[in-house]
Amino acid sequence: MVQNRSSFENMWNSRLVWRVAIALFVVILGVNAVFSAMSLSQFEKDRLYDLRELGLYSVIPALSDKIQSQKASPIDQRKGLRLVLTTPISGLKYYNLNKQDVGSNGQPLTLELSLSDALDSPAYYNREKNVYEVTYTPTDLGVSFYIVTQIDASRIHAELMNAIKIEIIIVLLLSTFVTLVLMIALSRWFLDPILALYYRLLRAAKNPENPPIPDKSLHTKTEIGRAIQAADILMSNNAESIKRIKAMAESEVNRLAFYDTLTGLPNRTFFIKTLKETLAAADENFLDRYAVFTMDIDHFKDINDTMGHSVGDEVLKAFADRLAETLPNQALLARSGEDEFAVMLPLNQGLDEGEERAEEIINAFRSEAINVMDEAFQVRCSIGVAISPDDADLPEEVLRCADIALNKAKSDGRDRVKRYDGTYVEDIQKRFQILRDLRVAMDLEELELYYQPQLDLKTGTLKGAEALIRWWRTGENGTGGHFVSPVDFIPVAEQSGLILPLGDWIMRESCKAAKSWSDAGLGDLTVAVNVSGHQFLQKDIVEKIERTIIETGIKPHQLEVEVTESVFMEDTDHSIKMLKGIQALGVAIAIDDFGTGYSSLSYLQRFPMDKLKIDRSFVRHLDEQHDNLVLTRTIIALCKTMNLKVVAEGVESKAEEQILIDEGCDYVQGFRYSAPIPNIKFQRLAKEYNGQLDYFD
Repeated sequence: MVQNRSSFENMWNSRLVWRVAIALFVVILGVNAVFSAMSLSQFEKDRLYDLRELGLYSVIPALSDKIQSQKASPIDQRKGLRLVLTTPISGLKYYNLNKQDVGSNGQPLTLELSLSDALDSPAYYNREKNVYEVTYTPTDLGVSFYIVTQIDASRIHAELMNAIKIEIIIVLLLSTFVTLVLMIALSRWFLDPILALYYRLLRAAKNPENPPIPDKSLHTKTEIGRAIQAADILMSNNAESIKRIKAMAESEVNRLAFYDTLTGLPNRTFFIKTLKETLAAADENFLDRYAVFTMDIDHFKDINDTMGHSVGDEVLKAFADRLAETLPNQALLARSGEDEFAVMLPLNQGLDEGEERAEEIINAFRSEAINVMDEAFQVRCSIGVAISPDDADLPEEVLRCADIALNKAKSDGRDRVKRYDGTYVEDIQKRFQILRDLRVAMDLEELELYYQPQLDLKTGTLKGAEALIRWWRTGENGTGGHFVSPVDFIPVAEQSGLILPLGDWIMRESCKAAKSWSDAGLGDLTVAVNVSGHQFLQKDIVEKIERTIIETGIKPHQLEVEVTESVFMEDTDHSIKMLKGIQALGVAIAIDDFGTGYSSLSYLQRFPMDKLKIDRSFVRHLDEQHDNLVLTRTIIALCKTMNLKVVAEGVESKAEEQILIDEGCDYVQGFRYSAPIPNIKFQRLAKEYNGQLDYFD
């Protein structure tokens, strides 16, 4: 249907109207047909009666004046023949009072009289032959005879057929007229309102927020009128509800899109959007300057891991609240990551104002702990500061500069503020260059393992060696080169994830070296291999170590795994599980650089381990610095109570060696005995060494 059709067109194109109209037409036609059938039946009776009367009027004049007896015909043959020839009568048959046949004229008749007839004047209408046979009684004739007359009824048939045609035409016209009138009434009172309601609902469905303006002329007192009125009210209410819900939804979407659900602060998207708009407006006035801070909560992951994420969330909210209290009103504060926040601050008092505000934030957290769930948390943060337009013009570049400064603050020890400096970019570029060259070095097999001997202080025997990686970095033109310190490239490998394949290579090559020592007849010397925190957190670290032992053919006790204290702080349960798994293989575990990290007695008791290595910073000048001596003595005594072996790193003098012997240290390594050397030189040293520590004097 099309909305702009006329009412008449709608009526003719409505399936509903046509169905109702056809039903009505059939009903009206059926009713008229019944009445017509009754009317035609009466018409036929009337015509037959007229035909009977006509026959009677024709017979009476022909009766004989003098009838001799009951056996004689009441009409003589001459008059009877005249009746047949000149009137519609085609046959006559005469009966006396006893209903005995006394003569006939014309055509033979079908109707026969007898004394048993119940009717005194029977009649018979033969429609096939178009004849009507009727009996005239003595009463009708005025004589003592019955006369059965056959009358031509063809005229009645013709008249009946004509009447039927007329009746059919009248019935059809009447039915059509009544149906049409009913269709018009149905269209006016039913279809048009229904279509109006349909189009209203259709428009409302397409545009529910702006439904059609109600046509109150259709709000009649009829059921349909009241239904239209109710529909208009419903559409109007629905439009208002949709507008209200949409407004609420848009508000909620805007909140979810631009605000952090935990702290209620603007999120990173809103911060960058506002930063772009603010800096774009500031371009018109070169005197406008803005400081952008990016900050991290130091060691926030430790809070989540030890106290749970629910406590961590509360710490974040409290941290955000204190930030908001510390910053001036014109500052924009946003949460830009899990434990990351960003600040945009207009500078009204010079370039130093940005750093001063950042220091105020640092001091606000240093001066007072954050109290959450009856726990006091000494929360610290690191902040990177960049100034626009001094450091960068574009919003993305300003944020990048602030992030670079933040990374510098974290790498310098955290809990501090760093203002962006162009040299930081050089450091980043340097790290990228190291990473690129390190990948090439691994592909070209430019990396090599050196081995620093470890000796038993009690027996003087060579116990084994610690494997240390060395990288000879070839010059740009392929000639010359220099050693790159592990201090420079190991952190880059850890940050990039390259430490995983590098660590696997170190483990495999170290075990191959230990196997070569056994094959050379040097005995089951052990090789100590450093495993980084990234490697240790792998779920398959135990399987990798076991596979390497099997593939290289060494004995499990020839391998010693060294891990730093920081490894235990990442995932306590995982660490304990992995350490036990490694020990189950028969591999020894040593804690490297003890005293430089967390140095907690609790993990010494909880974690399975075999050895503890005292960091070189405590062993160096042991004979000169009393504090180092006290600390070393304490560590050795502690290890003895816990049945742990002690290895002292960085021994450089005989005096340091003697003190360690006196204190009961088990093993030593350091430049007094040998610098880290290639495998070939180590094997030569092992063969030449006489088992006496004086050999190195």
